[in-house]
Amino acid sequence: MTGTCTPKDSGIIGDRRPWCWATAVLLILIGFSTVAADQQQNPVFERIKQSLPRREVGWRLAEADEPFRHRSGVIQASYVWSSGVEEVRATVIMHNSSKAARAQFKRPSKGESAMESFRVNGLGDEAYLFPPIILHQDGPFNLRFRKARFEISMSADSKVTLERCAKIIIEAIAGSGDRMPVNAAETGR
Repeated sequence: MTGTCTPKDSGIIGDRRPWCWATAVLLILIGFSTVAADQQQNPVFERIKQSLPRREVGWRLAEADEPFRHRSGVIQASYVWSSGVEEVRATVIMHNSSKAARAQFKRPSKGESAMESFRVNGLGDEAYLFPPIILHQDGPFNLRFRKARFEISMSADSKVTLERCAKIIIEAIAGSGDRMPVNAAETGR
């Protein structure tokens, strides 16, 4: 028969290695199931991703890099939220343990006493807030904080917006559906 081609004739499967295709398909399926398992096992990333649009009127998720696992085992995702007027960016890293997150968080500041002058209280377990790099110029405030085994780097043009959004993300990490007080005035103190 002219013009017909079977998988065996075309070399797609061949006589020697029909198991290669099955192995390749199996590896692809395992890869997809690993990504899905990471997302199912870490619903906190979904809570973080949706936290600002759920709590802040007019805010929406503008960009998102889905969580991915590094070879070291840490999982990282990046998000950008926008209100149409303001924008907040965050990179979220979930370490294998709180101890590992604490060690990594302290690593960049080791031996740099100047970092201590940027330490702030009330945001996660430990935090540093950096003003715009160039004085008397517009630019983002940068916040780096740790909550449990999560390390978060955020930026926004407004310090007030940055701190408010960080507290919302901390709530998402904690998994609390209840609203936590944002400042001492809300607690009645």
